[in-house]
Amino acid sequence: MNVQAANTAEKGKSFAIHAKESASKPEAFKNKVARKPVVGKSKDLKLKSVVTTRSIDLFVSRLHPLTAGAELVDCVQEVATQTNVVVGDIKSVKLQSKFKALYSSFHVSMLVNANDLSQALELYMAADSWPCGVFVKRYYKPKNASTDQ
Repeated sequence: MNVQAANTAEKGKSFAIHAKESASKPEAFKNKVARKPVVGKSKDLKLKSVVTTRSIDLFVSRLHPLTAGAELVDCVQEVATQTNVVVGDIKSVKLQSKFKALYSSFHVSMLVNANDLSQALELYMAADSWPCGVFVKRYYKPKNASTDQ
């Protein structure tokens, strides 16, 4: 009966009580070092890894109203050729502007190698990569967007 009563009392403890008891025993946390994951860099030809791509989505605005999506694709490709970032599957979708006669806006998406993601983001978020006066920021798809975009 005593064992059953002890088990019932143990189950009835709250998380806060367990945390307080564990914190009072620092030796319980010794030798529990979390190791960070690593990504290999060796050029070993015996094993091949999967090529992982990531998508970069940009909002590009303050463009001339007659700007075509193909012009933005060409601009993205031109910037990529000036660096060693490989960009693929570039898409440009014209967005609905509030004042169509004054400016046009686009959603530009591209795929880059996951290893080059931070370098590509720095490249495409730099003012020197875009014509004077063009507004560029990261594009986040609306939560209620349909799946056809």
